[in-house]
Amino acid sequence: MVQVLEQLAAARRNGELVQAMVRSVGERKVPVYEPSAGKTIFKDVECAVFELGEGVKGICPVFEFSEHEFNSLVGFVGTVHELLILELDVENKIAVVSVKKADQQKCKQFWNKLKELQETGEEALQSVEFEGVITGYNLQSQTIFVKVQGQDCFLKKNDFDHNSIRNILDVAERNQKIQVKVVRFNEETNQVQVSRKLAIPDPFEELRQYGEDDAVVGTVSGVHPEHGIFVQLSKGVQIKASKPKDLEPPIVGDIVTVRIKQVDFEKRHARSVIINYPQGKKKLKDVTSFLYE
Repeated sequence: MVQVLEQLAAARRNGELVQAMVRSVGERKVPVYEPSAGKTIFKDVECAVFELGEGVKGICPVFEFSEHEFNSLVGFVGTVHELLILELDVENKIAVVSVKKADQQKCKQFWNKLKELQETGEEALQSVEFEGVITGYNLQSQTIFVKVQGQDCFLKKNDFDHNSIRNILDVAERNQKIQVKVVRFNEETNQVQVSRKLAIPDPFEELRQYGEDDAVVGTVSGVHPEHGIFVQLSKGVQIKASKPKDLEPPIVGDIVTVRIKQVDFEKRHARSVIINYPQGKKKLKDVTSFLYE
């Protein structure tokens, strides 16, 4: 216990950040400055409660959690954040902490890094990867919001993956960590555009190792009456497939052997033909079979 409290006290003195998880959210009495009264009073305020180790709790009032206003912090339970220790009550084993001030500190360092890279050149800017956390999305603009080192950034739908994304709801999982690169930034408007696509390998490049008529194993990822059959290869690339008339129709999840017929890297289009089921054909379970068991 003493060691944890000593570490937290040192972090407070040195302005060092501490990482912890939100264990719960609820109302707590915290000191709040009331302008109309001209003094600080204790009020019931929603707070995020962090576990700092060995029973020491970190209390973060909602107004110290973010620059943005939230209707509730409940959605952040179970998420990990970096904190700045504002006050430390050793006797009661309670620390008043701020996620917002930690973000401000990290944000300043982030902007300094961006400007330093920009001075070197655009290639230098896009050569550095950053870890970001998805914080939300805008369905109307199909934009994903990502926090990178305390800075709120935005990511366009087409910059999420090398494969096309039809709807950001399919990929924008809140609190998910992703690697990104900075596309552009504007310090005056405080805007930073990032791209996940630039930070991950292009799975379509897998096809460069295959020649025409090469046989490759894959998994059926889609069967659509209008769009056709799609097969996913080992590194995630999806290619369109057809099948001979004498071959049983595939279902999603079937392991298949396909023969590569055509690859167009410029248009990112590939065509193949299913030639067999190397592990046998999956059986589609009759959903009504339980009626007769």
